[in-house]
Amino acid sequence: VSAWTVILVYFIYCTISVSVYMVWGQSLSNDFIKDLDPDDDNFQFFLGHSYARAIQFAICISCFVAIPLFAFEARTNLHAIVHALYYPFAHRKLPNESQEENERSDKNKNKEDNHSDSDRDEQWLEHEQTVEDAGQIWTVRLIEGLSLCLTAAIVALFVDNLSLILAIVGATCCVFFMFFLPGFVYIESLRVIGRENWDTFDHRMNYVALFMIGFGVFIGVSGIVTITGFYFQKLIIGLYLEKNSKN
Repeated sequence: VSAWTVILVYFIYCTISVSVYMVWGQSLSNDFIKDLDPDDDNFQFFLGHSYARAIQFAICISCFVAIPLFAFEARTNLHAIVHALYYPFAHRKLPNESQEENERSDKNKNKEDNHSDSDRDEQWLEHEQTVEDAGQIWTVRLIEGLSLCLTAAIVALFVDNLSLILAIVGATCCVFFMFFLPGFVYIESLRVIGRENWDTFDHRMNYVALFMIGFGVFIGVSGIVTITGFYFQKLIIGLYLEKNSKN
């Protein structure tokens, strides 16, 4: 389900992006929906104004259709991360014993220490199942889903510059998927094999994986610094021009 969700979202956004750039090219505005408004200065459309409105509506609908798909995939991954972080703490020890059990005599406690390993393993398995079931209840899913949707809504309400969002995504998520993830996965697979079992090719590819991770760090940091500097410069210039216009 997750794989097909990502593929479907990919084709939806590819269709939108290719169609938009075929019409506007380099003159595309930060918020390309406005370019379909007949009252906008950057409006250029080969069909009638009614068709432009229809295209605006279709783009909005396609984006809204993609949001639930993205939310499902993001919530699934967020739940896996939360469960992975909670797992070591939940399994550090078994659930606390009741107060009555804590007040048992030393004699009974010594007897409990002599329980068989099978009983202990069974108790561990029961606790693991409890932890897994607790993570799947609808309230947890609701909290995770609402947190993701509210975060996306806040960004959409207060940030109207799509170029900024796409630049940040490119400098973070895209760098992670292109450089960090393949490098880390390959290094982890080599670690499982054991360094003593590596051949010449494995040693070479290990250096390649390390280079990919290092290069990804360089690209990510450079991209974030460039984006921050560019928009900070635009902010300073805008404030300066506004101050001069008032004077």
